[in-house]
Amino acid sequence: MITKETFVINVKDSLKELMSVFKAIFPKNKEEIILLLFLLLVYGSFGWGIANETCIQDCLIKRYDVYLNYDVGMRFHGIPFGHDIAHPLFNLYSTPMSLVLEFFADLYGNYKIKTIGFAMICNLMVSLSTVYIYRYLTEIIKIKNMLIVSLFVLFYAFSFTCLILSFTIESYAFSIFFLSFFVYYYSVRIQDGGKIRFSTNFFFCFVLGGITITNTAKGMIPVFLAKEKFTKALKETFLIGCLLLVCFFAAVYREGLFDFFIERFTEALPEDASEKLFLSGWKSLIGGAVLFPNITTITDVIPKDTAINIGLKFKDYYMYQINAVPFSYVWESIFILLLTVLICIPLFTDFRNKLVQLLFLLFSVDIILHLFLKYGMLDAYIYGGHWVYIVPLLFGWGYKSLGTWKRYTYLGIIGCLFICMLINNYVRLVEFINEANNVWPAASYKW
Repeated sequence: MITKETFVINVKDSLKELMSVFKAIFPKNKEEIILLLFLLLVYGSFGWGIANETCIQDCLIKRYDVYLNYDVGMRFHGIPFGHDIAHPLFNLYSTPMSLVLEFFADLYGNYKIKTIGFAMICNLMVSLSTVYIYRYLTEIIKIKNMLIVSLFVLFYAFSFTCLILSFTIESYAFSIFFLSFFVYYYSVRIQDGGKIRFSTNFFFCFVLGGITITNTAKGMIPVFLAKEKFTKALKETFLIGCLLLVCFFAAVYREGLFDFFIERFTEALPEDASEKLFLSGWKSLIGGAVLFPNITTITDVIPKDTAINIGLKFKDYYMYQINAVPFSYVWESIFILLLTVLICIPLFTDFRNKLVQLLFLLFSVDIILHLFLKYGMLDAYIYGGHWVYIVPLLFGWGYKSLGTWKRYTYLGIIGCLFICMLINNYVRLVEFINEANNVWPAASYKW
């Protein structure tokens, strides 16, 4: 039986650990502050222009999809609480921000304040996630050569996922922030041999699952790698799973959203004709998180009845969408093949390392979900925020586990891929911005 004194001590220890989690969110030293400011400036240089000079993030003429299948419209303008059950907590984060930004927008009579404000918040989330990648490489893997650390960090920072999420008003910007911090924090605990408290584990599972339900499983993995008995870890994860399931089904039942949830899930499954495209799904998942895809603009007609149903009072009208073109160039296939080999090297050279196991187990959740269960298989590139932070970390472990001459070869290949990625992403980002200016100029704003 737990005594009153034991209970009080456990509560105090839990609060202390949660406070340490909160403190670790902020930059710890001069190098991290410089990296954060540098990325805020880089991302802001084009994010500000996209938010201010176009209406791609706040244009009326959209339903769910505007560009690259990101459902920005619902995220930005808000939906009734609980009606996006795939992201049940996102409204708790976005609504207060939206209200504050709307206040300043109304105060200064400039609707763009809200758009720019949200874009800069996403910028901050992605920039901070890069700080955690830097911290992991220097503190956990202990790579001393700053040139090598910079290569791995910038490979991540200038990947497609980070570039697009730095200005896209989406739940994925919050996912990439919390997941990268989560990996760093738990890796420290595992490396130091410390125990993972139930309250902290529940907190991470609740936050990760609240942003995207499928990420709940990731929050339960580290406890099995910590110095805990397997049966105790199993009991804790079972209890956390039950508590979160109760919360989830309570929300679904309260809002009458079971049919809506099933519809959202089945819509993301591929059609029969594409069920066997495993390689296409792999290229989309792996390459799409790093390489900015080619884009194309299509138009669709929203009938008057549908428009009225979603709260619009117009006649039939066209909805423009910027879509990603599947990778088809030979060099893209070579890039994806080499990237696959590079991130798999630690699987063979350093797999006994629990921290390497953690990274692969986290990534396996996305592989199972998107490639085996085929959820969002052909749009897997938009899920990069759920796993792309693993790439630079696996680079770090791969580099650390190789011999001297193999390290130089490894770094040389990464350097070549980085240059190709940088050129590709710059060119296609410029194309994206030009397309946004043409299709959604700021003057056509009608919200």
